[in-house]
Amino acid sequence: MLLILRRLRTATRQCTGGGHIESARALCEAAEDGAPWGEATQGKAPQDNAPEDNASQDKPAQGRAQSKAAQPQAIQGEATRGQLIAGVVMVVLMSALFSGCSARAFENLKTKVGVSEVRVDGRTFKVFTLAALNTGEDPVKLKFSSGMQFDFVVTAKDGTEVWRWSSGKAAVMMLTEREIAPGELAVHSVVWDGTDSSGASAPPGEYEVHAEILTKPSLATGKVAFALGNR
Repeated sequence: MLLILRRLRTATRQCTGGGHIESARALCEAAEDGAPWGEATQGKAPQDNAPEDNASQDKPAQGRAQSKAAQPQAIQGEATRGQLIAGVVMVVLMSALFSGCSARAFENLKTKVGVSEVRVDGRTFKVFTLAALNTGEDPVKLKFSSGMQFDFVVTAKDGTEVWRWSSGKAAVMMLTEREIAPGELAVHSVVWDGTDSSGASAPPGEYEVHAEILTKPSLATGKVAFALGNR
């Protein structure tokens, strides 16, 4: 309770209003000294030995009643504040838990993207393959915030994005985890039919592709150049 009163005194020092500050300060000092709130000077000069009526005699009792009534509110305020702090701490801990590993944890994970071509029924398709090899002695755990764990991006030679595998795809928002054992080569492949993000056919020419592992922090392979011919 005294801690709350001291905070109240500090708050009053930060306010403006002259007499209001002295009045609040007097209430705090009186309560800290053990005097009833009703006996605080409240910024007024003390009166001479003037007779007090029944109403003035009841002020100490009223002050004590008000003090007792204020205690549950103060306790409730402290409890609410404690719950808020606990909630913030929980959010920080959960973020640290599910935000993924540090970049150093991936230093033994070597990644590369490959490009191959397959022709079926007179049509030519590009097959992009992401390969991730764990060269360390310990498993590498990849944590994801959604079901979208990887992505492939095709760009023109000037860096303009032409196609992105995840474009237009919906992913389930859920925490997932993928573990790559020591010496394991994890691979994933997608097919590009040669159309851009709008669905139009990309013109023949030179392009580049890179893959991304959508963990935190994300990992990206180097770019690999390839040619797109007439389909």
